[in-house]
Amino acid sequence: MLVAGDGRGARVFDFSASTSRDAESFQLVDAAGNANLDCRLAAGTTHPDACTLSALAGPLVDFDQVGFDHLSGHDANGAPIQMLRVPR
Repeated sequence: MLVAGDGRGARVFDFSASTSRDAESFQLVDAAGNANLDCRLAAGTTHPDACTLSALAGPLVDFDQVGFDHLSGHDANGAPIQMLRVPR
């Protein structure tokens, strides 16, 4: 679930499977096919250190704080935004 810092307009994405992966990055695609989450892996690890959420119109959010169940960053206007993992 994508939530803006002010709590407005939450959006839900279903990133259930990886579509590509290499030694430096991976990409997840929303089940609806209208958003991608591209993540860069920290050097020598399997843990991402930065991710970008993009839609058909282009980049939406850059996440520079990446955890197991949440990502924090800023949208194109510099406003704080979080993506939270919601258990199924």
